[in-house]
Amino acid sequence: MIKVDSGLIHGGDFDYEMNDIPYTYLGKPFTGLFYDYFAGFVSGESLCINGWIVKDISFYPDGTGRLKQYEEKHIDITETTGDREWFLQWENNSFKKIQSRYLDYQGTHHTGELELFFNVQNQIQQVIVKGDYAYVSCLVPRDDLEIDFKTFNHLLAKQNIFANNLSI
Repeated sequence: MIKVDSGLIHGGDFDYEMNDIPYTYLGKPFTGLFYDYFAGFVSGESLCINGWIVKDISFYPDGTGRLKQYEEKHIDITETTGDREWFLQWENNSFKKIQSRYLDYQGTHHTGELELFFNVQNQIQQVIVKGDYAYVSCLVPRDDLEIDFKTFNHLLAKQNIFANNLSI
């Protein structure tokens, strides 16, 4: 797979049918990964297929070498399976919030959103469920984010993860 700096990728005119901007590399629709950099570090990566972004990841450091915020979007350009979005936020090296969303395009337009808010002891203090949570059971999209649970079911199996004053 081709991996290049975002400066080598060229965005075209907005395509209203696809509701996005097509990307090219050396004059051809780009298929591969391109990276954005900030202060010498990777701040984002995008996966393109035939010129269209299908996966987009953003990293936001906190100034100490750790992540403050992580966002990942899987974009279904065919509008057949659905889009997925994850948002993870840390504060003082502790979780602040995890948000997982799903939009299903298979005729039924199911949506689901699950938000977890953490207290200073890194326990879940509040859970907000919107729509059908079954569609958002995957809470953490990557194995390298140092989180000891990935799915909602795995989270429920953890002991002492929920605060005494849990609000759902």
